[in-house]
Order: sequence, then structure tokens, then C-alpha cells
Amino acid sequence: SVDPFAGGGGADWAPVIAWRSGGGLASVQYGLESDNLTNTVSAESYAAHPGMGSANFPFATLRGLRPDTRYFFRVGSSSHGSWSIVHNLTTPPASGIKPVPSWSFLAYGDLGTAPSDHEPLLGQDVNCTTNTTVDADPPGCPDVTLRQLQRREWDGQRPGLRHELVLHVGDIVYADYGCNLSTNVLWWDKFGEETEFLASSKPYLLCPGNHDLVARVGPAPDHATPGDPESLRYNGRYRMPPRTPLNASALNRTPRPGPERYYYSFSHRNIRFISISTEHSLNPGSAQYEWLEAELAAADTPRARQQRPWVLLFGHKPPVCSH
Repeated sequence: SVDPFAGGGGADWAPVIAWRSGGGLASVQYGLESDNLTNTVSAESYAAHPGMGSANFPFATLRGLRPDTRYFFRVGSSSHGSWSIVHNLTTPPASGIKPVPSWSFLAYGDLGTAPSDHEPLLGQDVNCTTNTTVDADPPGCPDVTLRQLQRREWDGQRPGLRHELVLHVGDIVYADYGCNLSTNVLWWDKFGEETEFLASSKPYLLCPGNHDLVARVGPAPDHATPGDPESLRYNGRYRMPPRTPLNASALNRTPRPGPERYYYSFSHRNIRFISISTEHSLNPGSAQYEWLEAELAAADTPRARQQRPWVLLFGHKPPVCSH
């Protein structure tokens, strides 16, 4: 599965192409014509994670693209002679440009997925001690949701969807259902396949939910819990926009390195999007609290409001709940 917008950086963003590979050298070829992919970017591969066999997850950032321009790309390996089909993406206009035409984005959460042989268990969980099923909150209804999106907005011929970006606000796959998390990697694979028609052409931005970081008990520090395979898979497959450390000087605002970007912000047209992690502490004094306070202050300056009057914050769990 291919997900080209799992991240970004800079004043606006740069698409990150991410995919599952069987190994070997990998790269992205792209260009302005589907039969003339004149540019090549070598991919950076991350090591395989538990239960992934020999697979790894390369990604490559396409920097310096023109705004509001359609590009074509494919991923693969020249040495192996294996390439994906040619996908396409359209870069958005630079943020802050006026006038801003009417535009839309898609947002959902708790989508989930399940291999076909697990469908009878939807709505149930497994007691790993007694090996019996128990009632549980059901995973989402991916077949229904994705069929609706494909039927209404994608016919296999058009270059893209009407929505300009996608926000998936947590509980991505529900791969923590069942007893053997080391084999539930297949659920992550299936989710990538089912959402490729969306994620291969539009920015697909995630934030973690409680089913994505399964080893956590309440809010946790800003690092993956050791031995938590779902945290590793969440980070191993998706690259969210980098965030600038709070202690960085104005002259050296280097984005935070590494894949662990559970909370972040980015701009698109006239909106500043701020993604929080409800699986990490938001108590006063915590790293995320301090970061969020600074982000909100920066988004509320007169200059920022002039360019992006809308500020949209999203996270998985509601900040206020009736029960």
C-alpha cells in the first residue's frame, strides 16, 4: 500500500511517500507526466518491527514541488525490476494565499479493519486466558465507509478525490483485538490496502487512539512503550509532520527527528491544524502541554490569523464526555 502524504514540514508541507517493501534498495520516481518520471528520490528504510517478517517500510520525501501542481509517481526498485502502478497527487496552493476558494476535507475516526476470516468476531473480543469471546466495543465499519467513499468520489478514472486531505482521528486498525499481537500485522497490511485509493493521492494525517498504542495504561511519556508492537507499527508505517523543539532558538528551529510524532501541527490553505495525542499526558508541565500552549499562542498572533483565521485541533478522545 502506498501513502504519499504521511507527513511534511517547512512552511507548508512536502509529501512523504511511504510503502511496504520486501527488502532491497527502494526509491520513488516522479514527474509531471505519467510516462515521463524524470526525478528519482532514494528511500530511507526503517528496520522491520515485530511480526513483520522480512518486510520493511521505506519512505521518501519529495521536496521542492510546485504548489497547486499535479505530479505522477511510482515506488519500487530498479535493481529488482519491480515497480508499483503509477499514482498521482496534486500539491495544494501555498497556505495563506488569498482569496481562498471554498474547499473541503474528510475526517473520521474509529474506522478499523479486519481480515475476512475475522469478520464473524466483529463486536467481540477474546479472553486470552480462557480462549472465549466476550462482548466488546466493535471495531469500525470499514467496508461500509470505504465503499461509500469509493462509490461517491472515486471511479478509478478521475485523478483524485474532491476532498483535499483526510484526518483519521485515532483507532486506526484495531489490531490489538485478539491474543497474538505478533501476527496481527496482517491487519495493518489490510488497512493499507483498503485505504490506498485515498492515501495514495491525498494527505492522510493520523493521530493515535487507545487501540493504536495498546501497552499504555493512562497517559504515557512521549516515547513508545517498550515491547508495544502496535506503537512500533504505528510509527513504522506512517510519518507525520515534524515539530520544532520548544527550546530551539529562532535561528535553529530544527524539526524533531525520528518517527515518533504523536502530536504535531501543519498548515493547509487558510487553516492551522493542530493534532494532539490523547494517549500522552496533557497535564500542565508535561511536554505535550507546553508544546500545545506554544502552538496555540503562535497560531493566534495577528499575522498568523490574517493568513490562517481558522485553527482546528483534533485528537482521538473527547476532552469532555458525559460518561
